[in-house]
Amino acid sequence: MRRRQLPPQLKPQPSHWLVVFAAAATFTASAADIATVAPPEPAPRLVRQALPAGATSSVVLEVGGDGSGRLVFSTLRSSAPLSGIALVDPRGAEVWRRTPAELGAVPSAQTSQPALGDAIALPEVLRPMPGRWQLRLERSAPTTTPGRLTLSFRVLPRYSLALWSAGDSIAVGQPLLLTLRPTDMGRPVTQPGTLAVRATPLQPGVAAADLQARPDLTGPTGVRISTEPGAYFAQWRPPAAGGYDIHAAWQPPGAAAPLVVARRVDVGAAQAQLRFTGLRAEGLPACVREVVLGFSVQLDAAPAAGAVHSLAARLRGTQEARQISTAVKLEGRNAEVELRLSHGALKALGWPLQRLEASQLSRFTPAFKLLQTGEAVDLAALLPQAALCP
Repeated sequence: MRRRQLPPQLKPQPSHWLVVFAAAATFTASAADIATVAPPEPAPRLVRQALPAGATSSVVLEVGGDGSGRLVFSTLRSSAPLSGIALVDPRGAEVWRRTPAELGAVPSAQTSQPALGDAIALPEVLRPMPGRWQLRLERSAPTTTPGRLTLSFRVLPRYSLALWSAGDSIAVGQPLLLTLRPTDMGRPVTQPGTLAVRATPLQPGVAAADLQARPDLTGPTGVRISTEPGAYFAQWRPPAAGGYDIHAAWQPPGAAAPLVVARRVDVGAAQAQLRFTGLRAEGLPACVREVVLGFSVQLDAAPAAGAVHSLAARLRGTQEARQISTAVKLEGRNAEVELRLSHGALKALGWPLQRLEASQLSRFTPAFKLLQTGEAVDLAALLPQAALCP
């Protein structure tokens, strides 16, 4: 299995702490930009070739595979001006013939490495038969000046399955987002059937977890994580410290065996415990003026002198959802923390409150670290039967 880069739309972007909070309830604090891919993608085959003086020249490409995948090329670089390029299959038939202009050639002066010559993108070929292929190159004009060509190519399999995880090291109880992308001829598969995902512990006494990968998984804001076609997401919270193997499997149509990707995740002990302990309404019995949410915090070690922590919660009311936060000064390992919701915040959220969608304890100094995220809580049954104060 091979690693490849995470698409830009899924990379965590730097922003203020509210965005960090919203993302951290789904993603871990660090992100791995590398995917595990099955079957393994072959390494590109590099071609560096002198182009002799003359009207035409050929580049031989030895293409393997079983004929079911696709032949893809890097950008062709030629220091000799070309007027035409043709791709010829092992039977001697032209698959395509184009001019550099038709292929969107970029003049060498506009490239990052002008010495390599003009840059020309070549179209891929689906289901290339194994054997000896040729690129036939035609010069712009008869010349006695030689040139050089640089190109790479490879045959990619028809079906592939890629797995990303937002980090390879997390703590107990923290959510880990898994992203799966099945493809067919390099294109997203939007109806892959079953994508089986399992987290298997390496240590005894901990049960394996079967996860559901779905395209419409939502984050703590209630909004879909992504609308990208062919992207599937699963979320996993490790129950205990230790190593885990994350396996994902997909059976492509007509394939004899499923594609299986796997990656190792190391789970450390939780550095903190965060538990919602209840709420208190103020202003009763006439009406509700403010609401105080209670949390119990337990650190695995006493905080360093001068450490600054923050408790944040994402709440949903009848009108909207928003984040509320407060700075927390923790003197020892155990503390009871309150998060006060002002009358203005309650009015903006819409009374009565509906749900505590997520909570988060973070350390901001001496270095930022997400310590723990709390579970969602339905608040309707906990609220007093009283109206919000005018």
